[in-house]
Formats: sequence, structure tokens, C-alpha cells
Amino acid sequence: MTFLEKTCEFLLENHQNLQNICVLVPSRRAMRSLRLEFRKQKIEKDQMPTVYPIEDFVSRTYKKTDLYEKTDLIEQLLLLQKTAYEVLGKSMQSQQPSDNLLSWLPVLLKDFNLIDQNLVDAEKLFANLADIERMKSWELDETRKKYVQDKLKYYFEFWDKLFEIYRQFKQNLEAQNLAYLGMIYRKLAENIQKWLENGYQHYYFVGFNAFSKAEEKIIDKLLALNKATLLWDSDTFYMEHQGENQAGKWLKHYKLKWQNWLWQENFLLSEAKRVEIIGTGSYSLQAQVAQNVLNKWDKESRSRKRTVIVMPDENMLLPLMHSISEENYNITLGLSLQKSTLFNLISLLFELQQTRKEHKWKAKDKDGKSVDKHTFVYHYSNVAKILTHPFIRKFEQIVLKKHHLPAHQSFLRLARRYLVQYNKVINKSWELKKLPETLLKDEPDEAIKSSLQPFYAEMQTLCKLMFSSWNLQKVTSILLHLERIMLFFEKNFESEQDDLEQFYIKKFKQIFARMRKILKKRNFNIDFRTFRNFLFQLAREERIPFESSVDNRLQIMGVLETRTLDFEQIIVVSANEGTFPTVQKNKSLIPYDIAKAFGLPTYEDYEAMHSYYFYRLLQRAKKIALIYCTSKGVSLVGNSEVSRYAWQLEYDLAQKNPKITIQKTSVVFPAVPKNQQEDLRIEKNEEILAIIKQKLQNQLSPTAIDSFIRCSLQYYFNYVAGIKEAKEVRDEIESDTLGSIVHHVLEDIFFEIGENNQVSAQDLRAVLPQVPEKVKQKFKDTAHLYTQEAIIGNNLIAQEVAILYVKNFLEKQIAELEDENNKLEENPVFEILSLENKHELLRIEPAIFRYQYNGESLDVRLRGIVDRVDKISGILRIIDYKTGKVEKKDVRIDHTELLSIADNPDMGKIRQLWLYKYLLQKNLDSNPQWEMYQNALVEAGIYSLRNPTKELLALHTPPAKFKEKDKDKGNPENIRLNDKEWFYQKTENWLSEVIRKMLDKDLPFEKTDNLSICEFCIYKNICGRG
Repeated sequence: MTFLEKTCEFLLENHQNLQNICVLVPSRRAMRSLRLEFRKQKIEKDQMPTVYPIEDFVSRTYKKTDLYEKTDLIEQLLLLQKTAYEVLGKSMQSQQPSDNLLSWLPVLLKDFNLIDQNLVDAEKLFANLADIERMKSWELDETRKKYVQDKLKYYFEFWDKLFEIYRQFKQNLEAQNLAYLGMIYRKLAENIQKWLENGYQHYYFVGFNAFSKAEEKIIDKLLALNKATLLWDSDTFYMEHQGENQAGKWLKHYKLKWQNWLWQENFLLSEAKRVEIIGTGSYSLQAQVAQNVLNKWDKESRSRKRTVIVMPDENMLLPLMHSISEENYNITLGLSLQKSTLFNLISLLFELQQTRKEHKWKAKDKDGKSVDKHTFVYHYSNVAKILTHPFIRKFEQIVLKKHHLPAHQSFLRLARRYLVQYNKVINKSWELKKLPETLLKDEPDEAIKSSLQPFYAEMQTLCKLMFSSWNLQKVTSILLHLERIMLFFEKNFESEQDDLEQFYIKKFKQIFARMRKILKKRNFNIDFRTFRNFLFQLAREERIPFESSVDNRLQIMGVLETRTLDFEQIIVVSANEGTFPTVQKNKSLIPYDIAKAFGLPTYEDYEAMHSYYFYRLLQRAKKIALIYCTSKGVSLVGNSEVSRYAWQLEYDLAQKNPKITIQKTSVVFPAVPKNQQEDLRIEKNEEILAIIKQKLQNQLSPTAIDSFIRCSLQYYFNYVAGIKEAKEVRDEIESDTLGSIVHHVLEDIFFEIGENNQVSAQDLRAVLPQVPEKVKQKFKDTAHLYTQEAIIGNNLIAQEVAILYVKNFLEKQIAELEDENNKLEENPVFEILSLENKHELLRIEPAIFRYQYNGESLDVRLRGIVDRVDKISGILRIIDYKTGKVEKKDVRIDHTELLSIADNPDMGKIRQLWLYKYLLQKNLDSNPQWEMYQNALVEAGIYSLRNPTKELLALHTPPAKFKEKDKDKGNPENIRLNDKEWFYQKTENWLSEVIRKMLDKDLPFEKTDNLSICEFCIYKNICGRG
């Protein structure tokens, strides 16, 4: 028999007329469960006793007798803030900014409640607090005391005025017939006779553990009048325990005080119980372990037992909801508004408005007159947070489903792609509100456009609600806007069977409406920042009771919700020390010693209460599983150790009751073996080989060759599978963009200056003063969507770096033209023959060579994009600009390295220059545009823009040297870069070797062994090296 069944039976045996009695219980859940027991006994609703949670009873009784109404937390905090400002005065307000004030107001309100509920003399208590704070100041030396003298003055004044705030706050509430809960308790306890006159014949206090002093006083009076009975759910184990177990601390005190004791059982010391203590290394996987335990228990029992999953930590709720396979389960717990996804979205809307910028411009009105215009703009990062928010994504899924549209028609995905494509760092409010309309216009298919119209109309409403600019000077208008948002969400979520999201939407709607009503009714004036902090503080403090159906077999509950309830099977998740029991932080202005001296509850009392909740829950249980997280790195768990209760069960209770068995296990979810990760490879099938052959025939670039040699798997991801790096909106110009800008500035300069493409030192000197403006313009052009507002901070630094690169390089170019080696010519110049994007100059066409593959000829098309080709002192030079550091040794190749050019990943720059030289040489031989230069000496090299030199870093080779130890191998072969036939043969030999490997079906694409290559690889997360 459960405790509530026994209570119901007792009341039926002792009262023929239940309507004259009032039953008080600890919680609303206990109230519903007791009423359910009466229904099981066929007691009609109008024949049942009155059942109340004790706090509801106190509030109702007080309202009925004194016409006072318990006010809610919102009004209490607003009125307390107003009172504090009135009492502290302007000078104190300057020392206590609104942020600080709001942070301690909820703490102060809790202290006021505790003071009144425990009938403490508030004036004496606050006087003691002020004295203690003054004593602390004696610890300061004279120098520091002088330095903080003014601050100390205001500090002591604050403590001196705490009682005045308390007194004035209560007066202000009483003037409006309002009260907080502690006030009501004190008034009832001090005026018991008044409300007893119209009360019930008898009162039952059922299933309590610890009472406040006001409650004790009320009970004392009722017992003296023989109008009360207390029904306790206690057990011999902790009632007669002489050790450190504190579960019976309060009950022992009440048993001595009130004598007539109903009831004390002996379940814990006499009945069989099976306890499992299960550790798992993952926080969220505790939910899966809980499901595994449920499965096991179901197999063991033919009948379905009443089961509860207890959550000391509400963060486990979502993992449990996603893991539990049971179709019907009930959730009962006090939920924190702050931890909801909806609150997170609301906080992002505040962030959007706080970080917005005003954008002004001039426009013409209809009469052609100049008028000032303005709008607000939002940064992409804040916009993206809203468009990708889980709550908004879920909302879109509901609307898509409502309009019978597939998931791929997602507006949110399309909107983000649009913002990324156009690099919309700065977004105007009106543009975002019209974003669905803008995107729908781009749909070419009229039928599809028509089918999307209703869906996009709702998305338009969403964007208007999300991205409208708030009037930050008018808090009530912001609250009204937030209400509209909640109404919009409520309308769309009502069709869903998702009680939790609907619950949060309704609660926030109520809070916004209530707050707006109070601000208007009480004429409170608060600024935007205070309003935001107040709302966030409220979300931290407010815990909303949530409950679905009562009578399901499986219950999910918080610890407090289990009071008076019994279950045969119990699972506790997050059974970690520090979480179960929860560490009681001292959220109070009242120090421990003062609290203890004045009879206020301390952390020791709270720990004793929670100990009782645990052992009481175990009393009638048969199977218990305590699941905890063993991971030390998980911030959500208080401690990686199992709860103290597990140790107490093993070394205390189980020692006294041999029928209790305890089994300890660890659940390890197997990790992917390291060698299995390392073996990631892609085998080449016919489809892959066909793609590679197509790529070779269309375009083979030096970059692709280098990618294959460095890491064949990287080549596969990029060139075969076509997996590209996800584009993101960038408001900071990164190294690749910086390099591109510098390249384009130099390209423009060498194209525009000089006559007949002849660039002299004089031309370069003339252009030097123009470099800053040219770079700034190119920043605007190349990063056209960064806007000028974004050329600040790191972007401004990048711009200055680009200017420095270009100026230093041009100065080195001037020095190169004036070098002694070039003075053999009169007025030496760079003759510019080809630039990367200037089609008016000569172009380097792809080079084609024939590769024999499986008996067939494959025309491989080698192509490269070259920054510059010029001619100076009779030498034709093919040039690559590098913004990174390059040294002469990086472009040097000797005869020993020639054999490894086809497979050495460190020879990337050498391979690039070698292939550039090959490309240009082929164009000289076969491209009519280059015919007049075909006898010129060809040189390939790099200009490093980071460390510029006055000469090109050209691909070069030292002469081969004969070593005595290699005499049996014959003379070494010199690298003859200027011997065209030799050079063609060697190039096509090593290129053929690379292509052979690409097309070899027996050589899979594999990860490189060189981990340094992975450092900046965009695919490292795919292959497990991220």
C-alpha cells in the first residue's frame, strides 16, 4: 500500500463526511495524486475533502479573510526595485547601478520571505548585519581605508538601510492590498484566531518533512484546539539512526514536540531491495542507460510496475525525452525558463537590437528636395544566429508540414545561402523583413512559386517579427512586440503534440503581458537596459511547474515532485555528488552564523531535507538504479564521483538489511578504434576512374597535381567528389582574400602604366604615391559587400598590410631595373606580355600531351593560371606572386631530387614553376601569338611579397657533382632546364608517373602520413584528424 492510499483509507475510516475537513500536502502533484486515490475509491468530486498544497491554502485563506492578494514575482521585483531606489536616494543609486541592484534584488526578496516565514525580528537581524559589515572594515589598513573612504560611506549606508527597504516595501505592498508569501505566513501565524472562525472542522497535514516557524506556530494552535492531525511518512531506519545520516533530523524534532505520531514504518530495514549503481562516461548517454534499465526490468516482470525516473538535474530532460521509447509517460518538474530554447531565442533578439547600428543617407523626395533618411542595420553574425536557431528551425518544419511542402523547400536554408553568396555582412532591417519576398521573386517556375506563396507569407511574418527595429525608449512597446511574437508561435505550435514548447510559449506570453500591464498600471519607468536585465533575472529565478497526465505508468520527475509519492521501480539519473544532493549555494545576504543564530534555515537543513526525500522514496521501492556520469571533463555534472547516497546505501543501510543487494557496473560505449580511423580509404571503381579521366582531359592544373601528391584523399574529396569548403559570410578579410587583393592591385598597375606595355623605373616611381588609394579602392571592389563600415579593426590592419606589400614590392622592382645586371640595356624596362585576367595581352593556352592508358591514348590538358609573363634583358620570365614567405632554397632542385619530383609533397613550389616553364615553352612552340619569342630563354620564378628581393627567385639547379662512393652508378645527370628536348622528356616522364598513380585501380585514395599537411586541410574533420 502506498502512503497516499493509506492516507485515503485512514480519512475514509475516520470521517463519514469528508467535506468538513481540509487536507494540506507539500505540492500540487501530491494534491492531484491524493484526489486520484479518492476517485479510485468511487468518491465523487463534490464528496471529496478539500485538498490544497500548503502554500496555496495559506494564500487563499489570507485573501479570503484580509482581502489581501499574493502578488507574483514580476510585480514583487518591480516594486522592490522602486522601493530600493526611494530609500537609497540618488547618491546611493549612483553607487548601485541598475545592473548591480537587479542582481541582488531577487536575493533580498528571498531573504525577506525567509525572515517572515520564520517569524524573525527583521530589525534586529539587519542591525546585526550592518554591525558585521562595519567590523570587516577594521581589517583594512589606513592607506586602503582612506582610498575607499567614500565607497565605505555608501557601503555602510546600504547595510544600514536594509531594514528600511524591508519596512517600506511591505508598507507599499499593503497600501495596494498586495503581499508576498512570507508576509502572508507571518500575518496568518500572528492572527490565527481570525481565520479559524470561518475555517474547516479539522485539518490534516500529510507527508511533510520540515516546517517553517510560521507553519509550526499555526500547527501548534490547531493541535491545541484539537483541530489538526499530522500524518507522517517516516521509517525506523532514519528515525532511530544514531550516525551521521540526517534524513530524520526534522522528523525526530517533531516527534518529540508533538508526541502523537502517525506513521512510522519499517520498510528500509526489513524489505528486499535490489540496487544498481551504474557509471557511464557520457553525460547525455545516461538517458540511454536509463532506457536499457527499463527494458531489462520489463523483461523481468510480467506485470507493468509503476516506475519513476528522477532528475536532480533538469538538463537531462531533453536527452531522456529523446531516449525513452515508452509512448505514454508523464513529466512533472519545475522548469527553468532560462534553460529553454525559446529564452535563448529571446536573448538573441535582445542582442540583435543592442548591437544594431544606425545607417543614414541622403535621398530625394517627390519634389526633388534632399531629405535625411535612416534605418537600422544588423550584423550577419546576429542575423545568422536567429536564422539557424533550433526553435526557428523547428517552427519552419511545422509550417512546411502545415502547407504540405517537402523539407528541401526550406526558406531558412535558402536565406542563409543568399546572405553567404552575397557576403551580406551588414543587413538593413527593411531588407531582412522583405527577404522571403526577395527570394520568392527569383523562383523561375510559376507553378512552384504559386505553391510556395502561402508558406512564404508566413515566413514574411516571421522575418517582420524577428527583424523589426525596436523603440528602445519605450519598454511597453517592446513587450507588446514580444507578445505578438509569442502569439504567432502559439498559433503555429498548437497543432503539435509537443507540450513542452507550447508550455514555454504560453508562459513567456503571460510574462510579457503581465509585465506590460504592471508597468502601465503602477506607472513604473524603466530604461531598456534595466528592462533587459530584469527580464533575464526573472528567467533565472522563475521556475514554472510543468505537468502532463498523472496516471501514466512511467513518471519523469524532479526530486521535490516525488514528495508523498511511491514507486516500485526508481531510476535516478545524474546521481553525482554535487548534483544529488544539489550543492546549496548561499544565495543570501545573511551570513551562515547570523542565519543560524536567528533560526533561519542553513545549507545543513537543506541537505537534511534532501536526504529525507531520497530515503522516503526508497521505502516502498523494490528496484533502484542510480546512474551517474564518471567523466571529469563534463561541466554539467557537479562531480565525477557517485552521490554520497550510494555510499550510504552500501556501507550503512545494506549492512543493516541483508535483503538489500547492491550491484556496481560501468557502461562503456565502444569508441572507434584508432587504427580503424587511420584506415579510411576510397577504392577506385569505374565511375571514379571515369571522373578522373574526364578531369585529365578537361584540365589538369599544377594545384591539382600538388594536391594528389600531398594527400591523395584530399585530391579525391576536392576534385572527384567535389566537396568544397562551406562558404561563410566573412566580416574579417582573411589571408586568401588579402593575397587576391594584392595580386589584383599589381595586375592593374602593370597593365595601366607605361607605353606599349613597357614599364620603366620612372613609371613605377610615378605610381608609388597612388598605391594607398588603389589598394583602398580594390578593398571596396574585391570585398564589395564588406562595405566601408567594415574596413575597421582587423580589416583596417589588413588594408595597411596590403599597402605595405605593394609599395615594398614596387620599390624592389625599381631596384631590380636599376641593378647593374640590367644596365647593360639602355633604360631597361619590364615588357609585360601576359597578366592573369587581362585578356588584351597574350594568353597562355593549355598544353596537351598524350598519355597511353590501357592501350588507348589519353590527351591530357595541362593548364595553369599565371600571374605575369614579362621580358627583361632578353629573358622571358613566367612569374608567380606569393604573399607568403619564399626563400631561394625553396626553388632550388639538384639532380638527387629529380627522381622524387613526382611524389615528394615538399616540392610543391618546384613542381609549380617547372610546369609553368613547361606551359610557356609549349606555347612558344605551338601558339602563333608567342611565335616572335620562341627563341628566348625561358625562366620561371616567384616574387615573394612578404620578403621581396630585387631579383626574381627563379627555378634553378646547381651542377651535378661526382662522388667517389657513387662511381659504380655512373656519372650523375645534370638537370638541363634550358635543353628543350631533355626538359620536355623529363617533364612528361614524371607527369606520366603521377597520372599512372591517379588511374591505377589498385591504388586507393588514402590519408597522408604527414600530419603537418592536415593542419590547414578543410577535410580533416571528415577523416578524423580535425
